[in-house]
Amino acid sequence: MPQLSRVVLVVPPRARPAPADLVEIDDHRAAFGAVAHLIAHGHRRIAYIGDTPAIPTSAARLRGYRDALARHRVEAGRASWSTATCPTSRAAADAVSALLGGSRPPTAILSATTRASLGVVPALHSAGRTDIGLSSRSATFLLADSLRPAVTVVDHPGHEVGRVAAARLLARLDQPGLPVERIQVPTRLIERGSGEQRP
Repeated sequence: MPQLSRVVLVVPPRARPAPADLVEIDDHRAAFGAVAHLIAHGHRRIAYIGDTPAIPTSAARLRGYRDALARHRVEAGRASWSTATCPTSRAAADAVSALLGGSRPPTAILSATTRASLGVVPALHSAGRTDIGLSSRSATFLLADSLRPAVTVVDHPGHEVGRVAAARLLARLDQPGLPVERIQVPTRLIERGSGEQRP
């Protein structure tokens, strides 16, 4: 009987990202601040509409939402208030409709992505519920400041991210041995009306 040859299978280790500097938005702090702002204006039933927490930035925003509720000793509410599975604007709009149709709807919403806001805002307006407090993660969605009430937003300072990244690159070119650094750029809340409404 002929002898079988041995085959050795070499599986490469899981690829790891090369160590490098990272300049990013502090998504946790941004969401935390937006929820704290809603709480300061009297809201205790605050919903979250966002993307899947499998995305690191979305996970950080969801964590910020939950941490703000815990820090201010506000009830976390029903599980349905935290809808972190809205990959499309349509899904976000459907989530808002479900929330408003519940027996104990939220009085405020944190919309954690631009895509979600493009569903959340029209759903609120279609339902005639412009009395719901709203804070949006991004200032970039169309007509955010021309609606009534205009949408309170967490400003994403893209120019500041670029400035900090360029400064870090120049520093590294000057000193190649600098340790790798993770730099988080803060955001700012722009009050436009929707997030300042009281329940």
